[in-house]
Amino acid sequence: PSISKDAARTCGPVSCLTSSTVVLANNPGREYLRIQNDHATQAVYLQLATACARPSGAATTEPVAPTAIANQGIRLLPAGANTFETRHYTGPIAGISVSGTSILCVVEI
Repeated sequence: PSISKDAARTCGPVSCLTSSTVVLANNPGREYLRIQNDHATQAVYLQLATACARPSGAATTEPVAPTAIANQGIRLLPAGANTFETRHYTGPIAGISVSGTSILCVVEI
């Protein structure tokens, strides 16, 4: 993607566990996001927040990270076989590994 040199960047590994794990928090300034599964053999599932994924009684309208569930949501195949990329989603993301800890390669601009 064509991004200015002075854009804020987050780039690095995120451990994804066998329980729902926050991969990225809400970021209204996010312009681009790419997540790739770096584990050699196991899939990871991502879940995006929806407008109604807020704690009851919360005073803020900022979405909270959803709960990721194995075999539901966006499937990232092992060994970087596919990626999740977007220029439009700025909300939080949760992930879950099907067995053991997986490392996700995350780029956020």
